Amino acid sequence: MKNQLNSIFLALIILTLSNCTTDITEESTYSSSTEINNILSLSTNEQEIAYRMLTEPDQYNIWIEKHNRIKILGYDKFLGRKLSNKEKQLIHDVYQTLRKEYFINKEKSSTIDYFSRYLPKIKITLLEYFTLEECTRLFSSLETNQRQESKIDDQLPDIDCGCNQNDDWCTTGDCVMPCTDTSNIGCGWWMAQECNGACGSYSIN
Repeated sequence: MKNQLNSIFLALIILTLSNCTTDITEESTYSSSTEINNILSLSTNEQEIAYRMLTEPDQYNIWIEKHNRIKILGYDKFLGRKLSNKEKQLIHDVYQTLRKEYFINKEKSSTIDYFSRYLPKIKITLLEYFTLEECTRLFSSLETNQRQESKIDDQLPDIDCGCNQNDDWCTTGDCVMPCTDTSNIGCGWWMAQECNGACGSYSIN
């Protein structure tokens, strides 16, 4: 019953989003702030589905809203540990690199350069200060809540098609193989990259 109610709620949000219009030529405030806030309140799986239904400008807007929320909460609480000033500044600086054009025009040279050159370099730096799980929560998940201890179960690679093979933020293993069920967005950096791999690890008996 709970799953049915969640599905109905998600369907209503998606229906509302589909009726929103956005002028992508304007660097304005959120075109659908209520819907964005609703999506951030969903479960992780529901967020991924709803994110794919957003317009490209709102795919950008929702990351700006996420950053605003975790700044208000506090980076320390969000990640569940005391951060240095350098670590906090690094998170802030990476969010400052976001541009709406990276979501609207995937073929533009600046977008290609951002995803293929800049982000792989900054990822190396980030992993000197943060764990893979922390980076995933910060830059590849819409989660905005305080860090809670949770158990992550290993999944078979052909079950969880939830990673991008170029930018693997998989925390349960490796992005090990192609998936039959793929999407052109929803994985990798800012959930803006293709889901083309399986995130998990094989169980060896």
